[in-house]
Parts: sequence; structure tokens; C-alpha cells
Amino acid sequence: MTPTDKPTQQGTRFWQSLGMLVVGGLVLFSTCVGALLLTVPRFTDPCANEPLQTSFSPDGKLKVILFRRDCGATTTYSTHVSILPASAELPNEAGNVSIQDGEPLTNVRWMGDRHLSISGTHTSGVFLRMTNHHGVAITYE
Repeated sequence: MTPTDKPTQQGTRFWQSLGMLVVGGLVLFSTCVGALLLTVPRFTDPCANEPLQTSFSPDGKLKVILFRRDCGATTTYSTHVSILPASAELPNEAGNVSIQDGEPLTNVRWMGDRHLSISGTHTSGVFLRMTNHHGVAITYE
């Protein structure tokens, strides 16, 4: 072995060690970023639903839920109505039948298995007002 061989072996070991550190750091960084991306979507929706009234259809197959939706301090809350299968939970989504600004004195009532009446709504600030939802006729008073 010549005197010049030893620094080359040491240099090679240095670069190998540095390479392993860089690869290990990238793996750790990627793992942290992946874990962060998996948890962030859970916190991006600032909205929450608060059920105010639930009523089942006469045949027990469907239910209507009147609820308040609050999307944080920068917006006002709104009143929503959703028709769902009787066994379904209220999702953290906007209503699928009626959406209106504020909290009017709204009441929901089944008139039959496939007929829903919504009363007390106002005409200003209405964002959604369905008259039929999957075979359920909806009337407004």
C-alpha cells in the first residue's frame, strides 16, 4: 500500500457515510411530510353541523335533519335541511335540500312517505331550495 492509497480509502468512506446520511435524512423527511399530508385534510374544514330537528318519514325509510352549519368566525352560520336514509349519520357537508343564511324559524314536517313540508323559510339569503330530492316532493310554506 502506498502512502497515497490511504487518503483515497478514507475519502471513499467519508463519501459513503455522507451518502447514507443524506439518504437517511431524505427518508425521514419524506416520512414526516407524508404523515403531515395525511393529517392536514382533517383540519382544513372549519365547518361543523349542529342538528336542530330530526324527523323520520312515516314509513321509517328516510329522515330529514334540520341543522345549523357554522364555518368559523369569518362567516355567519346558516340553516340547512338534508334528507338522508334513516340509518345514515349527518355528514359534515352542506344540506342537500335547503340552505339559507342565518337562522330563520324553520320547521320540517313529513306530510307522507314521499312528501316533506318546510315552513318558516324566508326568500332572502336562500342558496338552495330543492322541490324534489330522490323522489321526495318538497313544498315550502
